[in-house]
Amino acid sequence: MKLAILTLLIGLPLAGENPKPAENPQPKASAKRVVETPFGPSLRGAPAPRRPADHSLVKVEERGDVVIFRRQTPFGDQVWQRRRAELTPVEKEMIAAQDRPAGPAAQR
Repeated sequence: MKLAILTLLIGLPLAGENPKPAENPQPKASAKRVVETPFGPSLRGAPAPRRPADHSLVKVEERGDVVIFRRQTPFGDQVWQRRRAELTPVEKEMIAAQDRPAGPAAQR
């Protein structure tokens, strides 16, 4: 009984009651949203912009109609090859990036 009177005086919710969420009279315009996850609600912001791809780490070797790509990874070289007719747009960018001179000195 004393606990019920005390909670009424203080304004705390009683056991079993669902407290009302505090309402913001003027919500800010932001890109954040609440996403329900298996671990409870999570506040998410806007996705970060994507960085441009860095193709300088890939070495390209051309042997006739076949193009060989070689990228160093912590687990050893990743090597794959494609025919010119089967190249993906990303692989075409890698070939173009190797043909371009790199660095700010090359832009002068």
